[in-house]
Amino acid sequence: MRLTYYLLSRAVVTGLIAIVCVGLWTVYTTRNDMSGALTSAATSMERILNLQSVGLLQGIGLEPRYIDWYPLTQVSLPEATCVRLIRNHVHTLHRTCRGRHYVAEQAPRWFVYLYQTLVAKRQPVVRTIGRPNESLVLEIVTDRDAELTVTWEKLGELIAPSALVIFVLCATLWWSARNALSPTGKIMRGLSAIEQGNFGMILGPFGSYEFDRIATATNHLTESLRTAQNTRIELTRQIFRIQEEERLAIAHELHDEFGQHLTAISANAASLQSATGSFGAQRELANIEKSARHLHATLRSLLVRIRPWAGDADIKSCLVALAREVRELSHRPLRIDFADAPLPESLPGEINEAVYRIAQEALTNAIRHSSAREITIDLRVQDSSMLELVIADDGGACDLTKLEGGFGIKGIQERVRALNGETSFTINSRHGLTLHARLPLALALADNTR
Repeated sequence: MRLTYYLLSRAVVTGLIAIVCVGLWTVYTTRNDMSGALTSAATSMERILNLQSVGLLQGIGLEPRYIDWYPLTQVSLPEATCVRLIRNHVHTLHRTCRGRHYVAEQAPRWFVYLYQTLVAKRQPVVRTIGRPNESLVLEIVTDRDAELTVTWEKLGELIAPSALVIFVLCATLWWSARNALSPTGKIMRGLSAIEQGNFGMILGPFGSYEFDRIATATNHLTESLRTAQNTRIELTRQIFRIQEEERLAIAHELHDEFGQHLTAISANAASLQSATGSFGAQRELANIEKSARHLHATLRSLLVRIRPWAGDADIKSCLVALAREVRELSHRPLRIDFADAPLPESLPGEINEAVYRIAQEALTNAIRHSSAREITIDLRVQDSSMLELVIADDGGACDLTKLEGGFGIKGIQERVRALNGETSFTINSRHGLTLHARLPLALALADNTR
């Protein structure tokens, strides 16, 4: 979840909790206010009735009227409140109700259900009036539907502005958090670029101290990674140059020493075979000559693989020669086609060497690890800045995960990576393997001009 959305959700939850608290406080205060009003009205009515019961008018020679209900109707009562005066707990002497009629349906059903479930039913306020030989009880009670509706109306008066204020606060918080966290998008893009191997992106500066420190640390890390990558690339290229020198020395030794001695052994075995008359000796000499020819063929195949690169050679001619030698050594009907794509008159020697070694490794893998009968090689320049090499075969589907674990594939990837290029391996429509290598010419050209 995005950090801005997380903060917004927390603000919304906090706002909802605040609205619930406002609602509970409104219900509590409304109920207390109504209880206080009922108690105050009951006390006033009790005093009026007690004064009437002692006969205040006797002093002026008038017969008091008892019970005089009119003064009691002037006492302030909450809405929808009923007052009863009961004699001897049985007979209702007077009864009056004040206010409009309420029905519970005026409030939402969910509020009615919660109110009736959570709030206890209000008990009547009862006062006993003292009078000789007579029991009078004053009972004041508020209609439950009235209490519920009045509470809902007060909730509406408070909840609406409270919700508006909370909404404004949440919107302000979200806007502030979004602006404050806006640098995180640039930081994430920078980290993604570093993950993909692009170390040229510079972060910051930002207005926030914390994000500016993160950007500074990330830029230092990027610079360190860029330096380490350049160092690794240079070391890899030096390793390949040293490898080519070693190939040259080994090839000379194999050709000059092993080749000459194998030729001599084969010639001597043929000479002795014609000179001797013993059938057993001729058979042994024939075996020696056969082994010498086999070792000579093996040596030739090895020389083809480790043959050093001729820096001034034409790459297409070298690839054609390589294809011919691979076809001869495979001992199978193999067809290798070249795409007719124009190339610059001269390519950097390091690029030519990399293309030759990549093609050599790819053809060797196709011969050794598949039943390929047809291989296509496509070498072309894209946008005058990128050399693309595509080698595809029809050798049957293979497991790419196992393939990428081989040393040959790793060698190809290291060669391409040393020139800041890219490689990919896919299964083509012929269920064979396709190697796609892209080598930038600008880096190699710049290195050659140093």
